[in-house]
Amino acid sequence: MTKTITVLLADDHQIVRQGVRTFLNALPDIEVVGEAETGEAAVGLAAEYVPDVVLMDLLMPGMGGVEATRRVKNISPRTQVVVLTSYHQDEYIFPALQAGAISYV
Repeated sequence: MTKTITVLLADDHQIVRQGVRTFLNALPDIEVVGEAETGEAAVGLAAEYVPDVVLMDLLMPGMGGVEATRRVKNISPRTQVVVLTSYHQDEYIFPALQAGAISYV
């Protein structure tokens, strides 16, 4: 039996979260365990659920995705963070990777 991969979505745009959730819900071995619209909420939910993966937006109100990634990795080192962003410039991506993100989309 295949292990279910648990995913936390963190993006301040509800439409993005809904779209990603719809896509992921169609995959049999993935379970979306929570959604956050701020970095603070993402950190709190990551502490509560300890997901396998966090899909993290970089630009959210309050705590941004870079700091939220750093905090998620501190409380749950095994959680893998993948950054969701429309930016491809180094000044956005490198800080996220340095904070512990493994990739970006």
